[in-house]
Amino acid sequence: MKIGFSFGRCVRSIVLGEVNIDDVLCIIARTYMPKEEDVKWVIEEYMLRSQYLGGLDRTSCHAVGMQLWKTGRVIEPRQNGIHVMSAPKDCVWMDLYPTVVGSENASVKAAWDAYRLLINLTEQMPEPDESFLRSMEKDAARDVANYVPPTPEEQAKRQQMLDILANSI
Repeated sequence: MKIGFSFGRCVRSIVLGEVNIDDVLCIIARTYMPKEEDVKWVIEEYMLRSQYLGGLDRTSCHAVGMQLWKTGRVIEPRQNGIHVMSAPKDCVWMDLYPTVVGSENASVKAAWDAYRLLINLTEQMPEPDESFLRSMEKDAARDVANYVPPTPEEQAKRQQMLDILANSI
């Protein structure tokens, strides 16, 4: 699953076969296309720009753009009065789920740890049943008397992850 950050550049990469349209969760666009005619007009404008749809098959571009729009996968914050921040110049797509993990790069590891933290914070867990709650009462590891404060290294790592989370919001 992918999230896109440019309507024109995303349509381009789908038409070129770089991304499968079925892998697109949504595109957060800086366009304003409340009506079908607006989508057609934007695509026609982008056909004149080489970095967008220039040189591509017009019919394919319209078909992809309309499919994305009609299936509700084009999210336009401007339609709700929200100012849209620009994505980094080379950022067209973002994988919803990381596809490559295991790098020795410290930044990649920190980003992965922050990602896992967010997943753990947002996972939907069913409410525990009463027998589970009773079993927790007897768990020595959960007893406050057995609490061991985190080491300075663990505290620093948690703070780093919270900083990454706060900066991404």
